[in-house]
Formats: sequence, C-alpha cells, structure tokens
Amino acid sequence: MHLSASEKNWVIRAERVRKFYEFDDRSRLDALSDVSFTLPEGSSTALIGGNGSGKSTLLKLIAGILQPSEGRVITRGRVASLLDLGAGFHPELTGRENIFFYGRLQGLSEDEIRNLLPEIKAFADIGEFTERPLKYYSHGMYLRLAFATAIHMPFDILLIDEILAVGDAAFQQRSIERLRAVRSGGEKTLVVVSHQMNLLGQLCDQAIWLSKGKVVEMGPIDNVVTNYLQSEQTKTGYIKNGCITDVSCIWDREAATYITGEEANLILKIQTTQVITGLQIRINLFDANSTFITHLDAGFESDTLMSLKKGLNTIQIHIPRLTLFPGNYFCRVSMYANDQLLYRQMATAFFQVKNQDWLKMINAHTTLRTGVYLKHYFKINPES
Repeated sequence: MHLSASEKNWVIRAERVRKFYEFDDRSRLDALSDVSFTLPEGSSTALIGGNGSGKSTLLKLIAGILQPSEGRVITRGRVASLLDLGAGFHPELTGRENIFFYGRLQGLSEDEIRNLLPEIKAFADIGEFTERPLKYYSHGMYLRLAFATAIHMPFDILLIDEILAVGDAAFQQRSIERLRAVRSGGEKTLVVVSHQMNLLGQLCDQAIWLSKGKVVEMGPIDNVVTNYLQSEQTKTGYIKNGCITDVSCIWDREAATYITGEEANLILKIQTTQVITGLQIRINLFDANSTFITHLDAGFESDTLMSLKKGLNTIQIHIPRLTLFPGNYFCRVSMYANDQLLYRQMATAFFQVKNQDWLKMINAHTTLRTGVYLKHYFKINPES
C-alpha cells in the first residue's frame, strides 16, 4: 500500500487514548477519552481548552511521564519537555554543575555538554551566578537558567506547558524568539500548551481543541482558536426593553483578518421598534485573554448623541489604521440612552491581526500596555 508523505513522516501518534483515575470510593475521573491524532515531523501544534480539559495530561502522555489507561501514544525521536522547569536541579550545586547534571540525565556526554555551555550561559545571562549554588538564586534567575539549559539540549520533539512567562520582559522576548527560530527550522516538532492565544498564534501552525478530555476540533490554528474563543464567550445579548430587537456586528472582510496598520470597517446593523434619541454606542475591544484593549465611541468624534429611526439602522465605524499587534480579538457592544443600558452583546465580531515582522514593530498596541487609542469615525446609515 502506498503511504502519503504525512503518513510516513509522522513523529507523534495517539491511537484511541484514554486516561482515567479510579479512587477508593469507586468513583472514576476521565482525564482523556478516545483521543486520536497524528502529528507530522516539523509541525507546531497548540493544545487549547479550558482548565481541566486534559491538555497537560496529554503532554505528560507524549512525554512518557504517564502511561495511557487504554490505547497508545507513540513518538519517534528524542523528546524534550519544558513541563516543570528546573526538575532535576539541585540547590546545593552551582549553575554550571547543574547544567552538566541535567545534560547527563538527557544522555549527553561531558564533551557534548561542554560544547553547549557557552551558549547556555550567554542565553541565561546570569553572569557570575553560574558559578554559585542555586540556593542563592532569585526565582527569576533559577527559571532563566532552567529554560536556557532545557532549550539548548538536543531534541526532535519539544513539549512546552505554560512556562513562557519566564524572567523579565527582555528574557521572555528572547525565549519566544528562540522558539520561533526552532519552529522556522522545519525539522523540530513543537507541542505547546498555553492560555496566551496571541502567543500560540505566533508559535504554532495548527491546534487541537480539547474539552472534557475529548478532541472537539483539530485544524489550522486561526480557525480552531476563533471557534474556541467564540464558544468560551457569552454571546447572548442583554435587552433591557424591547426597543432594540436585533443587533449584528461584523467586519468588512469575510475572514475578518487584517495586517497591522491596515484600514478596517466595522458594520453595525440595529433593528428597532421605535425612534431612539440620545443614544450612546460603545464598542469595547478585548484580546484573546479577555484583556481590555480600547473602546470605540461616537463621542470621541462628536459631542452629540446619536438617534436611530424605527426599523433597520446601519452604522459604520471606520478605523483608518488598525495598529494592533498580531493576535485574536473580539468586540463587546453596549448601547445606552438616558443613562440606561438598552442592549449589550458580550462577545461578537471576532477578528484577527497578523504581522510577520511583529517583533520589530513600534507604535502599536501590546497587551502589556492597555488603553491604546485607535482613531475611528462613526457614520450612521452610510448606504443612504
């Protein structure tokens, strides 16, 4: 039988994997149920899902730390795990001694470790503390050395579980750049667990969405993350009274994907049962972690409140330059009149910003700095 390239070049395969725990009271916890997938060589995959969905359990099964209750997980090549930074380090040993100790645990010879030592020391950037016992390290220094040591070890498959917030901002940036370089080489396979959806979009090509131990969806990361975020957000509109009966909020592109700095238009269609005067519309923008970014408000461009006619009203919000860092975002729409909330849609108009040169960007929003102002213009009934 002829095999396709993807079938021949796989490095991780899960076949009907189940993992459950049985307790003394005869109850059972199903951590994973009937999970199957194949990951090809050189792929980068995000595992996403809520707390308790089975992401970390699956990583530990791939790493060989846990064994499945049913089914099997097969890997090809050397597996490195960034699951618990510093595991195996000893506080009485110096940084240098711990590097050698960790390397020997990974099966490297002393000569191989000695060749890696300059790169590890330069990356960790802890200076003279490399020659001092770990018990004198700050927590940040400990994590820097642990990450630098682990990421420089030889591997074919790298497993990462929520450890990317390591050290200060400069070291975090260097760590992300290192992982991007590993990914761009095309030979190493990455599997990453994180709740930082913006970061996953930079490191991974595809995603597996887990919920209650089962695979909900697997595919291109942009599609899977968008579907996951939409499922997580409350999309039901709140209606105080019946004067606003329906609201749709969509972007001017079907895929709602933009490059940093491009112009964008958000279209609001509002169905009313009567004339509404003194209306204030506020649209809040949030990132994938539900961190507030900014808001769009007609009051920024005009001191007068808006009025809506009875029936269908169309409002266009024009953004000349969408200066946001790459990532996934969504909108929250609220409408007020006479200081009363008339309508609210908690999460709608999901969109994505892309930029391959994001590390070089300046004057753009980052989730480390909220409250950015996006120039924007409201225009009511643009089609009339």
